[in-house]
Amino acid sequence: MYYTILTAIDNHGGKTFFSAADTTEKKSVDKAITNFNIGKLDQDDTIHKIVTWDNIKDVSPKAAR
Repeated sequence: MYYTILTAIDNHGGKTFFSAADTTEKKSVDKAITNFNIGKLDQDDTIHKIVTWDNIKDVSPKAAR
């Protein structure tokens, strides 16, 4: 399994985090981007960072900031 955290920034400088998991890195990233597109609050929200891990024990929310 691959675990992805996507960090988005809104037009006020606030950060929002979206996560996803799937069997391949590409599928995990694609799901995180889909979650971002569904959950973003404004059309001006932008993707700041995408981090993916292949082991859930290595997942670090600090690394996604």
